[in-house]
Amino acid sequence: MRHLFSMIVFRRRLRLAGCLAALALAPGMVAAQTVESPVAPARQQLTILLESGSAPFSFIDLAGQPAGFAVDLTRAIAEDQGFELKFDQRPWQAVYADFLQGRGDILGLVAFSEERARLMDFSITYELMYCRLYVPTNSEPIRTTTELAGKRIAVIRNAITHEYVARHPEWQATIVPCDSLAECLLAVQKGRADVALGMQFVTDYIIRTQGIEGIEATELELRDMNYQLCFAVHRGETRLLARLNDGLTNVRAHGTYDRLYEKWLGPLKPRKLRWRDFRPFALPTLALIGLAFVVFGWQRRMLARISRNAAALHESEERLSLVLEGSQDGFWDWNVAKGDILRSPRWYAMLGYTAEDLEKSRGAFVGLLHPDDLERVLSSEREIQQGRDHFSTEFRIRTKSGDWKWVLDRGKVVLRDPVTRTPLRITGTQTDITVRKTAEQESEKLQRKMQETQRFESLGLLAGGVA
Repeated sequence: MRHLFSMIVFRRRLRLAGCLAALALAPGMVAAQTVESPVAPARQQLTILLESGSAPFSFIDLAGQPAGFAVDLTRAIAEDQGFELKFDQRPWQAVYADFLQGRGDILGLVAFSEERARLMDFSITYELMYCRLYVPTNSEPIRTTTELAGKRIAVIRNAITHEYVARHPEWQATIVPCDSLAECLLAVQKGRADVALGMQFVTDYIIRTQGIEGIEATELELRDMNYQLCFAVHRGETRLLARLNDGLTNVRAHGTYDRLYEKWLGPLKPRKLRWRDFRPFALPTLALIGLAFVVFGWQRRMLARISRNAAALHESEERLSLVLEGSQDGFWDWNVAKGDILRSPRWYAMLGYTAEDLEKSRGAFVGLLHPDDLERVLSSEREIQQGRDHFSTEFRIRTKSGDWKWVLDRGKVVLRDPVTRTPLRITGTQTDITVRKTAEQESEKLQRKMQETQRFESLGLLAGGVA
C-alpha cells in the first residue's frame, strides 16, 4: 500500500509538471508544427526476466519460444501500455541474481515477501497460490510442523520457499537447495531429501506432466505460506511500476485476464466465480426467473381451474348416477370402432346377469335378442349408419333365467367420423317395459275376445231376424 500511495502521488505531480511545461512551450510547439510534421516516438523496449521451468506459468515451448500464463499476461500489459518486450528466460536463481545486480527492467512471476520488498518494488498481486509439503507415498504422515524435526526439506534455491523455511529454525530441519521444482521432487524420489516444499498448483502440474511417481502431498497445510504472484521493478522505478499496474488493471477490466486464465490455468485450477462471471448472464437469468414466476402463476391458476372442473364433473357424474338409479334404467356406451359395449350395473341386474356373465362385444348382445325382433333392431342400426342421430326401439331380450323381457332401448350418436360421418360412439339407456307390454297384450286379447263376442251376438240377431 505504501508503494501504491507513493506511485499515485508521483503520477499526479508528473501530470501537473507536464501541463505547466506544455503551457510554457506552446508557442514554440506551434511554430515548430508549421515547419515540419511531428514524428511518432519509438516504442520503449523493456527486458523482462522470467523463470524458465515453472509451467504452466512460464516455460520455453518445443519451438524454443517463451510460453505460459505469465508470458501472455505480460504481453497483454505491454500491448496496453505501448512498449516492446524482450524475454530473458532462465532458471530462477539465475534471473533472480541478475535482477538483484540491476540487470533487466522487470522481474516477472515473482512472489511478494517482506524480505524482497526491501530490495525491489512490487506491482499489485495478480494471482494467489498456496504451498504444500510433498513426501514419498509410503512414508510416515506429517500432520504438524513439529514432525519436520530432523527432516531434509528440498526447496528451490533463493525462492520464497527457501526464505520461508529459513525463517523457521524451530523446525530443526535441514534445507536442501535445488535448481528447480522438478529437481526438488526428484530429490525426494531418489532419497536425497525427505520433504519437498513448493507451490501446490505447479507441483501437481509437474507430477502429472512429467510422470513423477511415488510422491504425494501431506495433510499439513501451511496457510501462512503462499505465493502472491506479482511483477517487480528496481527500487525507485515508480513510473514503470505505475504503467504495469495500469496495464494489469486494464487487462482485467477488458476481460483479457480471464481469457488467459481459462486458457492456461482453467483446466487445471478452476477459478472462483465472481460477479463479473455472472454479469453477462444476469439479465437473461432474471428474465428466466420472471418467466418462471409467470409460468408458475399461470400453472397455479390452471390447476385451480382444472380442480374446479374436475369437482364439477364429479358432481355432474354423481347427479347422473342418481338420476339413472332413480329411473331404474340401465346405461350403455357402445364404442363402434372397437366393437366394445360398456354397461352399467343396473343394465346387468335388469336381466339377472353380472358383468362376468356377458362379453362386452356387440355379438354377445345380438345373441340375446328375440328372433322375431332381430330385424327391427338391425333396421334401427341401419338408419343410424345413414345419418340418423337418435333412435328408440322396443324388443325382447333373454334373461339369465331363460325368460324374455321387453325393453325400450333409446340411444344417441355422440361421435362421428368427420370425413365419412360413420358413427364412432353411441350411448343410450335401456328401460324394462315388460309390465307395460304384458298389460298391452292382455288388453289386446280382451279386446279381441269382446270383438268376437259382439260378432257372435250380431250373427245371432241376424239369424233371428231372418227366421
